[in-house]
Amino acid sequence: MKKYFVYILRTDKNTLYTGYTNDLLKRLEKHRLGKGSKYLKSFSGFKLVYWEELATLSLALRREWQIKQMPKKLKEELVQLMVVARVGLKHPNQYFCMTNIRHRIIR
Repeated sequence: MKKYFVYILRTDKNTLYTGYTNDLLKRLEKHRLGKGSKYLKSFSGFKLVYWEELATLSLALRREWQIKQMPKKLKEELVQLMVVARVGLKHPNQYFCMTNIRHRIIR
């Protein structure tokens, strides 16, 4: 089964970029090489600060749109929730389970 990811990157100028992909590591490498997005080319660096896994492309596109509509303050809250959720987790899949629960609460 194919997986899709929605993610947020923080640039070196503290702006947030939201995107989606079906291969998060490959997409991050494309961004690093300057081939992932025109927007990120204008920055000298970025880091992954948030991601969530979704089951279908349709859900990923809908979630990406929802996040892009949020004010920056709310996006920062998502990023902070991820930081808190990741503390003490030994396996990334544990986090993905938590994101589904968390986003039902946030909506």
